[in-house]
Amino acid sequence: MTTKHTPGPCYVISRHRNTINIESATGAILGMSMKTDQLTSEEVRANAMLWAAAPDLLEACQFLLKTCNAEGMDVSGGADEDAYDQALAAIAKATDTP
Repeated sequence: MTTKHTPGPCYVISRHRNTINIESATGAILGMSMKTDQLTSEEVRANAMLWAAAPDLLEACQFLLKTCNAEGMDVSGGADEDAYDQALAAIAKATDTP
């Protein structure tokens, strides 16, 4: 799979009191989380932190599945299968793949 997103690391940078930027390692602004009537300051910060962690989370999910497959782990049934399926779904959502 070819990476199409800006690779991490990404950082949360507070520029103004009600705005938090999500920036790449090169300083490119990838997004902005802003305080609105619908979002508290805590939600704004939490959203920015989750967004900044997204490349790391994707990489961790991909590594987890690669390791499970390489080790021949049996994840059928129960919580292991649920976790595996959730990781697959998260990767598909992040990479826009079926």
